[in-house]
Amino acid sequence: MNEGVYLFILWEKARDKQDVILKDMGKNFRILKALDVEWSQENFSRNLSRFYGEKLPDFSHKERHCGRGKFLLLVIRDESPNMENRVTSKGTSLVNTRVFDLKAKYREWTGGGHKIHCSNSLAETRHDLAMFFGLEAKSIISQVKSDETIRSVKKDLVGFDGWDSFDQLFYVLNNTSKYVVLRNFEDFPTAYTLDAHNDIDFLSDSSYDLRSIVNGVPVFNKGYRVHDRFTVGGESV
Repeated sequence: MNEGVYLFILWEKARDKQDVILKDMGKNFRILKALDVEWSQENFSRNLSRFYGEKLPDFSHKERHCGRGKFLLLVIRDESPNMENRVTSKGTSLVNTRVFDLKAKYREWTGGGHKIHCSNSLAETRHDLAMFFGLEAKSIISQVKSDETIRSVKKDLVGFDGWDSFDQLFYVLNNTSKYVVLRNFEDFPTAYTLDAHNDIDFLSDSSYDLRSIVNGVPVFNKGYRVHDRFTVGGESV
């Protein structure tokens, strides 16, 4: 369960307010993990697109607004969540108003816009943690002790250079996507078996989102058929 666990990001251009935000946040939540994250410059745009599920061009307005440098990632636990319906960028949703309202306040402190990211719901938390941490998200969610020490990490989103295993791949998909595997799924994820077609057939509510999350490379795409490749355990799938 990840009840009460949320993820905040202070993008580069919000970090001049980092100290005051951390002090205020400490009055409301327990910080489970704090990371000073650096994405590679050549992959920054792709990472941002995968994370937000938007097809963003290189040096998009969002990048220029938020910055392409190191950002602060915080995983927090709220011991007293207050769930209410609020209007979000994706319509009316059930959110924890305590984190939702603090996000709005921190955005105001940093000059407006979207220099602060926060997961609004448990589903968004699962998505965000899976994209950043993969299977490691399980231990972060179950973490009891607070750890406010800021540690530096230099890595792109999980799966960017291929997947370590099908366990890792399907853990991320199950926490980020709406999909089904149409056949040859009986032994997943522990065993990967194929028939003569030598592929995996996914049915998804968005081919773009699924391609972006698995980090697929298009082989064939003419509308009626989408054919991508990605790597798992060093092997092309």
